[in-house]
Amino acid sequence: MLVKFILIVSFILFIIILFQYMRTKDLKKLLISLGTSGIIMVLFVLGNMTKTVFLLFLLHKLLMIASLGALFLYIKNSTYYWWIIFSPLVSIILAIVLEYFIGSANEVETMRQVSLSF
Repeated sequence: MLVKFILIVSFILFIIILFQYMRTKDLKKLLISLGTSGIIMVLFVLGNMTKTVFLLFLLHKLLMIASLGALFLYIKNSTYYWWIIFSPLVSIILAIVLEYFIGSANEVETMRQVSLSF
């Protein structure tokens, strides 16, 4: 389901960026838009790391929507809101820090299975 969503969003973004380039002929804006959309798609995939904490997962999805909105604003107005576009990194970093200090739920389940096998 996530793969289909990412493919649909990337196709729509590519079409919008392509039409905007055909209208303005601004190569710099085209390259920045394509690079940023690639980074946003990578952040979509990396967001699966946040599934262990449900509220963090919801925060990541909301930040992804804001990130897409900031990209659309850049395409329309040429104002690059980098702090909004890269804001989903906050939830990913927070998930990594939480798993480092607290441990993941997968480790607990694995330890439970190991202790039951003895």
